[in-house]
Amino acid sequence: MYRKRGLLSSAILVSLVSWMAAGCAVSGNSSAPADDYPVAKNAAVAENPDNTGMNYIAEDQSTEKDVLAALSTNPALNANSIGVSCVKGVVTLRGGVGSELEKTLAARIASSVTGVKEVRNLLQAQS
Repeated sequence: MYRKRGLLSSAILVSLVSWMAAGCAVSGNSSAPADDYPVAKNAAVAENPDNTGMNYIAEDQSTEKDVLAALSTNPALNANSIGVSCVKGVVTLRGGVGSELEKTLAARIASSVTGVKEVRNLLQAQS
C-alpha cells in the first residue's frame, strides 16, 4: 500500500511539473491568482531590447488618460466623440468630429501630450 501511494505521488508531481512547463497557467487554464503570472509585464520586458523592465502597458494607459484630459479641456472639441488608444506611445484617434479643422486640432493636441511619440488620426469629419 505504501509503495502504491509513493508512485501515485510521483505521478502527480510529474504531471504538475509538466503542466507548469507547458505554460497552462499562463494561458488561463489555472485556478491560481492572476498576480502569480504577470503575462503583460513579461511581454513588455520581452519586447524591450535593453531589458530595463519598462512597463509599456501602464505608460500607455497613463498616456491615454492624459490625451483624453487634454482633448476634453479644449472647448472647440467634443471629446466624448473621440476614442483614444495608445500602444508604445503611438496614439490612435477614432470617432467623429464636426469638421476637418476639429480633426486637425485633435491631432495637434494629442501630439503635444508628454509620452506621445506619434499620432494616427483616424477621425472622420462629419462635414
